Amino acid sequence: MNSMLKLSKMIFKERFKAGRMMVIWPLLFVFILFSTWGLSDPKANLPASLTIDSAYDVMYASTAFIIFSATMGAVLISFDGISRDRMTGVLELKLSQPINRTHSAIALVLGHSAAIIIPVITLNFL
Repeated sequence: MNSMLKLSKMIFKERFKAGRMMVIWPLLFVFILFSTWGLSDPKANLPASLTIDSAYDVMYASTAFIIFSATMGAVLISFDGISRDRMTGVLELKLSQPINRTHSAIALVLGHSAAIIIPVITLNFL
């Protein structure tokens, strides 16, 4: 269990400092902050079925943009992490280590999830 948490922490640090995060941070920033700002504008042209009358409506409508951007970021980070490791041969080395494959898979999921959850939560509190 301890090795799984150490491995997931290492994967998180590796993915959080990856070059793709320099692209994902601004995208998340634009989607999260500007969606709320744009939807709160009383003169915004919105579809007829979407009426924004209060702050709660703005929060509800901007949630769709936040979920979309967080999901896209998660897919990009996870795909980049697995495919890069596979193409460079690192995945085979990781799988040949004396660690249970289930623990290794859980560590991959935890590390990649933390690399996208922390930026999304941080930007939501701005």
